[in-house]
Amino acid sequence: MTDEHARNVDRAVARALRDRIIAADSDAEIEADLAKLRCITARTPDLSLAKTLSYLINFYAKDHPKADKLKAELEALKETAQPAVKNTVASMAVVALPENVKDLEGVTPDSEARWPVPVLFSADWQPLDGPDVTQATALAAATFPDHFPSELAVQAVAARSAELLCYPGFRATEVLVKKADGHSLTHVALYGPDRALQINGTSTGIHMLNSGMRKGAEKGELNRSPLDLSDIEKAMAYLRFFCGCVHADEGGFFIIEDKAQLAERWTGGAIPEKLFDVIFPIKFIPPTEIEGEVIDEDTRRANGKPNGAASTTADINKPKAPKETQRFEAVLLYSNAIFHSRFSILPSGIVEMLDDTPVATELDINRDGFIDDLRIVSGTAK
Repeated sequence: MTDEHARNVDRAVARALRDRIIAADSDAEIEADLAKLRCITARTPDLSLAKTLSYLINFYAKDHPKADKLKAELEALKETAQPAVKNTVASMAVVALPENVKDLEGVTPDSEARWPVPVLFSADWQPLDGPDVTQATALAAATFPDHFPSELAVQAVAARSAELLCYPGFRATEVLVKKADGHSLTHVALYGPDRALQINGTSTGIHMLNSGMRKGAEKGELNRSPLDLSDIEKAMAYLRFFCGCVHADEGGFFIIEDKAQLAERWTGGAIPEKLFDVIFPIKFIPPTEIEGEVIDEDTRRANGKPNGAASTTADINKPKAPKETQRFEAVLLYSNAIFHSRFSILPSGIVEMLDDTPVATELDINRDGFIDDLRIVSGTAK
């Protein structure tokens, strides 16, 4: 095993431990996996420990004896961490909506503005008109002032928004900023009746939202999850949302269900007709089709990354009854390749990729990603 391969394995295990801690049922499970996570990240630096500590600080009550120790550990980690660690830890919390949103002067909506990136996930996205663009921008700047400051927000030119079937009462809103130097970027966030989450390419904030947690919440509020997976359509909507919002080194994991969704990410010439033959809408896998199926750990992937880099599974060892999960088959676009993939969604919102089969590679695909919590175009995947 090469050193680079060993580091990739460490990072995969670290992310799996992080997700498992978030889904843990007891302090004993948390402590056991946290000890393992500390050992791994001491050997191979990774964001997973910082994200996990931040999650636990919010999870425990302020007067809990472990809270101060975890805060001290996180602060010590920040002192020696790279800027990316500091920025990610600060931006992944579920926050309360501001009581008052001040008018943001200087925003000039442009009805002719072109979006440099497709939507992160398929939903009923609607463009906002002039006054609504200004209002959406002001809300984003007021809710996330450290990551979408007003001096950047006033350069907003457009916005779009979509209701989320899997989060009743929540809307996803994306604000397009066109900077004076000609570069464009966007800010993406999820807004509910009393809380909001900034989308930054990581899964930790989504898991916090699913747990019912938010910064400043009372202890009794922790288990009030806004996630609704009560039927197949809602679970499909969540799979689209989760895959599109969680990114790895080479971009997001986009569910492709029709020709148009592939075309909007295509940067080459004419799309080969054979590619259209491998695209299909998300399919629900009935429990009767998976009875007796044994899923070994080698088929579990970290962060849903095709062919192996890491595992989004929150619980590698604990078996789950089929009735506790919903399973789906979908067409996944990651980097410059298309995969036929199978997923499992637990009631808690944990997503597992059960397997993936590459069906097309070396495609001319326009990639995008997140830098400092803002979405940018990162080039063409080759």
